[in-house]
Amino acid sequence: MGRSLVGWYRQSDSSFHIQQPDGTSNPFVYGDGGSTNFPFAGDWNGDGKDQVGFYRQSDGSFHLRKLDGGSQAFVYGDGGPGTYPVAGDWNGDDRDEVGFYRQGDGSFHLRKHDGTSVAFIYGDGGSNTFPFTVDHDGDGKDEVGFYRQSDGSFHIRRQDATSIAFSYGGGGAGTYPIGGNWDGDKPPANVPQVVTIATSRRSGGRSARRGRP
Repeated sequence: MGRSLVGWYRQSDSSFHIQQPDGTSNPFVYGDGGSTNFPFAGDWNGDGKDQVGFYRQSDGSFHLRKLDGGSQAFVYGDGGPGTYPVAGDWNGDDRDEVGFYRQGDGSFHLRKHDGTSVAFIYGDGGSNTFPFTVDHDGDGKDEVGFYRQSDGSFHIRRQDATSIAFSYGGGGAGTYPIGGNWDGDKPPANVPQVVTIATSRRSGGRSARRGRP
């Protein structure tokens, strides 16, 4: 377990700006930029260190940056407008995998390490819903959820496929979800730790990580 720090991604030049422990920034360029690219982050190899990645809507491709600066790229799904990336540890093995959310039908598509997929519909979708991931019960497995801008409601899917729903904030255009473990503690049952941020860009991925980055 480690300390989480934030960062931001600029679509125009594909630059990531990662906050350092002393408050300075560590910017670098990864990818070719563009308005259909959206960022996420995850621990791809289980070493306890997160790396960034980006998802290209136009071709459904995921691009994972390695610690040595190398890259792993693959296509997962068919992409297109209204698809947004997620990343999380779906099975509790301390390695994150990617997935995507399709607004059109409210479906999540989670990729496993062996390349197979788990797909399910959660919610009714719509252009004002956006995905996030969070380990709401502290069991080491991430759950997916969606945030509805129109009413500021969060909807979290439990491992047993039941649901938690609550409103936090007033919602509205320009608000987007993030999920993370802000204090490093295991949260009480049924008290998910999520907040919204108002931004001019859709983050699509996790802006904060649950305790590890």
